[in-house]
Amino acid sequence: MLHLPQIEVVPEGGQLHVRSPYHPAFPPGAKKLGGKWDPKRGEWVFDSRLADQVRGLLVQIYGWDGGYPIRIADVRVALDKLPDDWRWDRSLWLLGRELACRPGRDAEVKLGPGVALVKGGFALSGGSRKHPALAWKEGTVLLVLDVPIPKVEAVREKHPEAIEIVEGTLRDVLGPNQVIPAAVPETPPPAGSPEPAGEIPAGRWQVACPACGLFPWKGKGPAGGMGPCPQGCGRVAVFLPLPSELPEEGGQP
Repeated sequence: MLHLPQIEVVPEGGQLHVRSPYHPAFPPGAKKLGGKWDPKRGEWVFDSRLADQVRGLLVQIYGWDGGYPIRIADVRVALDKLPDDWRWDRSLWLLGRELACRPGRDAEVKLGPGVALVKGGFALSGGSRKHPALAWKEGTVLLVLDVPIPKVEAVREKHPEAIEIVEGTLRDVLGPNQVIPAAVPETPPPAGSPEPAGEIPAGRWQVACPACGLFPWKGKGPAGGMGPCPQGCGRVAVFLPLPSELPEEGGQP
């Protein structure tokens, strides 16, 4: 069972129909792209000519746009390393999902799907009746499963001390319920660093970049599967190999 957000992007009659889990940041971004909410179908509708911008918004918020392959990992979040005023919010939205929420002042804190308490905990009561607060205890750490790497890197850039990838959990999702271990180093090289020794032949890649989103690319891939984004944004990107190009008609399979 994977805890990736369920995202569907379907072109239909000059429109782009998008279904995604609720996230408070998505509706404002969708409206800026001219998106309209269809309550009957439970989806957002966009002009199909804005497909790149819509997919970029999905990657920005959730870490992926529903396409495969995508690289994921399990992540530890040290809550004390996040901004202190977040402790007094009703809910914590991070890594593309709601990690925790206190429904009422005296209610127990509920963790989101794929989230577990590793260390510490939450006060029995927090905030006021009108404004409940998470009120986590000192040293509290959460484990978040199956987080897309582009989202991990984007959050880790803002809160480097709070985010840690669990060693040995990097995986590539090739399709629904198709998961394989990722044969890459656990720690990506810093942006702008030279590529590791070794040469990978030119090929076709799906590149996942925290800034540029997901896009196909053809050329030599960095040894280890991670390196500077080929679009020159300066961020570290993940290179996932795509199947070889189909042979020309009449060629050998």
